[in-house]
Amino acid sequence: MLTHQLKMSQRDEFHQQLALDKTPSEHLLMQGRLYINPFSKEPIPDTCLGYELEKSQISGYWCYHSQQNQIEEPIYELTKPLWAIGTQEFSEPIEPSGERFVHAQTESGQFWFVVPDAWPNNR
Repeated sequence: MLTHQLKMSQRDEFHQQLALDKTPSEHLLMQGRLYINPFSKEPIPDTCLGYELEKSQISGYWCYHSQQNQIEEPIYELTKPLWAIGTQEFSEPIEPSGERFVHAQTESGQFWFVVPDAWPNNR
């Protein structure tokens, strides 16, 4: 997006289709959710790949399977179409097996990724 798609507005083909007095400025809005591990003492980074992180967008948590007992609420697995929006319909809480990652949500709306203890070295 940064090195290709945004640069398309500088191409002649773009200006042939849309006549502008000057080249438009480049801005990228990447929608998503930043996750942190609340059970780790690692500092929250200020940047990623040289770009400033908006800490107000930290709205999810992740943890290793061995840390899941520290989550204070039951978690409910989300199907992939619900990862971005979550759900308000909860059935049975889950206990992740530790064999694969699980994206889940609590009834209070908190998002969690529970990953195997060997992650990211053993995907």
